[in-house]
Amino acid sequence: VGFLFMYNTFWLVKPSIPYSVSRNVTAVWHKNGTTYLIIAGGRTPSGVTQNVLMRNTLTNSDILLPPLPVSVERAGGFVLYDSLYIFGGSGDTGSISSLNIFLKINLNQPLFWSSKGNFPFPVSDMSVAKVSDSVVYSAGGRTMGTPIKNILRYSLNLNQWTIVGQLPVIESGISNGAIVSVSDSVLIYAGGKTSNGYSGMTYRGVVNNIFPFNIIWQPSIPYPAGNIAYLAGWGNGKGKAFFTGGDLAFPDNPSATALTYIYTDNPPHFDTVDIKPTPVVTTQVDGIRTGGYPAPEINQIFAPGGASNLSGPSLNNYEELVVIDSNLTSITPKGSNFPGNFILEQNYPNPFNQFTVFKFKIRFPGNVELEVFDINGKKVSTVVNKFMPAGNYQFNFNAANLSSGIYFYRLTAGDFSEIKKFVLVK
Repeated sequence: VGFLFMYNTFWLVKPSIPYSVSRNVTAVWHKNGTTYLIIAGGRTPSGVTQNVLMRNTLTNSDILLPPLPVSVERAGGFVLYDSLYIFGGSGDTGSISSLNIFLKINLNQPLFWSSKGNFPFPVSDMSVAKVSDSVVYSAGGRTMGTPIKNILRYSLNLNQWTIVGQLPVIESGISNGAIVSVSDSVLIYAGGKTSNGYSGMTYRGVVNNIFPFNIIWQPSIPYPAGNIAYLAGWGNGKGKAFFTGGDLAFPDNPSATALTYIYTDNPPHFDTVDIKPTPVVTTQVDGIRTGGYPAPEINQIFAPGGASNLSGPSLNNYEELVVIDSNLTSITPKGSNFPGNFILEQNYPNPFNQFTVFKFKIRFPGNVELEVFDINGKKVSTVVNKFMPAGNYQFNFNAANLSSGIYFYRLTAGDFSEIKKFVLVK
């Protein structure tokens, strides 16, 4: 068995969010096939806000949820099941004030915020990694302006934060780095700000699955952009993580970067991918992993807001990184039937509004299937399913019944199978 490797990454520029914001919580909620982007708190042109915005990423429609009980920026946040949690942060635009709030709102019936008690100590500028729908880690940050390197684990079942160790930096603390969950037993911490400047290291933490309060940290590979802080990251829990943005110069603070990387854990390495359209610092990202055979595995990373530099104004941009994972299509060669004898062309036009054309070449007669799948792997159309002689073919496709978005089409002919992507824009 051979494999046809596909690996594609691209940024989508989405409709702007309704107000400029940075240093906010970014969280993703996936419900009944729809993904919602949540932007909570943060710094706006008028100051620190209590706003909580939820956007339907399919229709780009926005609703405001009940405001946070307090104005907060530089907080941590995450979604577990159908609830949004917010903790820590700062109530002003300085670096000294820190909060120990821990709040929750039910997203199915977002009527009010409730307190889940307090975070163990006041904290801001930390980094958050969700491992599962019951476990979250918080790493580093500042408590009343002083950098710390504590790592805390939240258990939903116990409703409890527990200190489970420290980041392995030689300084007394580190803030404004990015911690991500690469798998249920591996965490990666990249970059960050210490008393000696910005860090260019990544650290790999292995969680003991039998005793999860024990994490063994070791220095890993250098961050490819060099010394960096105020970057954003998200891990898909299946061996990959994604990092973007950040500030590269300390203390000169010239501007944000748009560099974007994929980290793969086996073996540990970084790949440079498409440059983010808007360079940013002080943004948070969150993501979702969908798809799988027969459709490709898709990672979507949502990046709203941020600032062009640490002292610059907040932005209202909203961009989405789409990563189509590799190793998607298996091919079993049989003599001269190896897929080099078959061709599936890219549809044209692409992107398109309603009509596009699929073209392909069949080397040998046999049953041929041409199918269309949505981004979640659900088949939405069968274009062709019949016996066909060898030859060149083209088929017109009418997407009138489909919504705007990313889709995939798969050609199967005997032992040959290949998948390509198209974008529908209405």
